[in-house]
Amino acid sequence: MTAPRVLFIGLDAADESLLRAWADAGELPNVARLLAQSQRCPTQAPPAVYLGGLWPSLVTGWQPDRHGYTWWERHDPQTYGTRRFRTDDIEAPTFWQRLDDAGLRTLVVDVPLSRPAPGFGGVHLVDWGAHDPDPRGFVTNPPGLAAEITARHGQFDADSCDRFARRHRGDEGAIVAGLVARIAARERLFDDLVRRESWDLAAVVFSESHCVGHQCWHLHDPGHYAHERAATRAGDPMLAVYKALDGAVGRLLDHAGPDTRVMLLATHGFRTHPDAGHLAPRLVRRLVRHLSASLPAGRPPSSGERLSRRWLRTPRKARKAGPVRRLARHAFDHAFVVPNGDGWLALRLNVAGRDRFGRLAPGPQTDAWLDALQHELSLVRNPGSDRPAFKSFLRRDTLYRGPHADDLADLFAEWDSSAHYPALHSPTVGRLEGPLLERRTGDHRPEGLALVSGPGQEPGDLGRTLSITDLAPTLCAWLGVEMTDVDGRVAEELLEPAVTR
Repeated sequence: MTAPRVLFIGLDAADESLLRAWADAGELPNVARLLAQSQRCPTQAPPAVYLGGLWPSLVTGWQPDRHGYTWWERHDPQTYGTRRFRTDDIEAPTFWQRLDDAGLRTLVVDVPLSRPAPGFGGVHLVDWGAHDPDPRGFVTNPPGLAAEITARHGQFDADSCDRFARRHRGDEGAIVAGLVARIAARERLFDDLVRRESWDLAAVVFSESHCVGHQCWHLHDPGHYAHERAATRAGDPMLAVYKALDGAVGRLLDHAGPDTRVMLLATHGFRTHPDAGHLAPRLVRRLVRHLSASLPAGRPPSSGERLSRRWLRTPRKARKAGPVRRLARHAFDHAFVVPNGDGWLALRLNVAGRDRFGRLAPGPQTDAWLDALQHELSLVRNPGSDRPAFKSFLRRDTLYRGPHADDLADLFAEWDSSAHYPALHSPTVGRLEGPLLERRTGDHRPEGLALVSGPGQEPGDLGRTLSITDLAPTLCAWLGVEMTDVDGRVAEELLEPAVTR
């Protein structure tokens, strides 16, 4: 038999527990309908690096240690600073590219962290109205479609959600109104395209659930440290945005018809934003200085490195141009913080043979430092609640060993997000305080939910959790295309008997 068409609807960072609760309460009737009619499939994002690595892993079927994308900034082992990592740097093909290569017709709208690939034959719109758009802005394949889309449907904020929220700081009504308007506009845009284009798979992602979770979680969650002082404001902004998403989902399902196979995905949910990340670099620097007196020092610095270190410690205004003028200040430290988002603190060791001025030899020396750093971090407490600041730890070498594993941090520490952090206290290096710069009040957790419905699909619970990397090969398998050389596996429970094209 011939495979039915496939419709993929992504609700970026929608919280699956909120979807279930509000569906049960009658607030989200279309999600409730899907929950009753679908296979319910819990999903899990890549450990520790899901804040940036989720969408690349989802659309390629590769884990982050293979595609290399974990955050928009990446540590540079030559300068010890950071460089921007672009989605073009991801070498893995997406599931829609695999389908296009097999001769199928695809239509893709606003999937995060993607760009039109050279030679792609389908329709692809990127960053028309995204949570965190690429600085290069709105682009389409074919290129001429961008002007037509803008003329017919306009173009929403090219700014990130953070900048959009800053423009309306304190006016959550304006934030919600802007997000609801963007949901409606994207629904019209996507519906226009699916009606006039020929497609075997159509995919659209709504990022507004992501935006409202970061900006308005404190207004929703009674346990949030800022909730009480914000409680006089009327309504729950998150419910308002989720209700708008529910309406859009219902209309898209109705237009798709009963013969279309549908996957609705809530990618990764929300919790309180841990607000001590701005103190972490100072904490780690102090711990490293303390530990360097008792742990293996590794390779001693050369005379040139000692000169470079003295130069880096010279006040910036007094420096003269030199061959190491672009080095970061921690270039000669044994360990330091690297970018990874806010939910997990990420530490990297300065390893010989991997980093330009590497001090520690792989093996016993790095193991000793990782063990000591984890122990010291486990003793750090939140003075406001007297709880440990970190609730779990993961080592990269136990998780990721792919070709880009060395680009990742070596140790990940998960912040406890249950309370506000007025400071951090370490019994080894004392108390640290500093002004909070982060304005987000919600941050992510790795659990998600996929709802699968359509021809031949029996409702019920899948009975196991899918890796986010399983979704791309499963979507391709629905259309009779095998997605080879991926980390994910086809969810066989979600397949009908073999299809033909």
